[in-house]
Amino acid sequence: MSKEEEYAIIGRLVEEKKETETRLRALRDKAERFGVMFVQLGQMLRETPESAAFDQVPMPLDFQVRGAPLFLQANLNAQLIVQMVKDIQDTLLKLRSIEGKLG
Repeated sequence: MSKEEEYAIIGRLVEEKKETETRLRALRDKAERFGVMFVQLGQMLRETPESAAFDQVPMPLDFQVRGAPLFLQANLNAQLIVQMVKDIQDTLLKLRSIEGKLG
């Protein structure tokens, strides 16, 4: 293999590493947002469960709390969380593989 071919392979690996790191940052940011949402929901369920508000679910005025978060039902989907964790794991494995190839 010529030096030019080696440099081309290294260049592609470096670019792939950057893209993978960017994807990992985005996935971790998403996980952080879910974590914050679950902490808020957990606190509300412990303290005032009757005031937990969800999209597309009518709520009596007696239980509405001004400034309380509105939780999206779609975000409470366990499969969504499981898939996000799997994506983070797969992305980390890919990053480690690339780093191993780069030495």
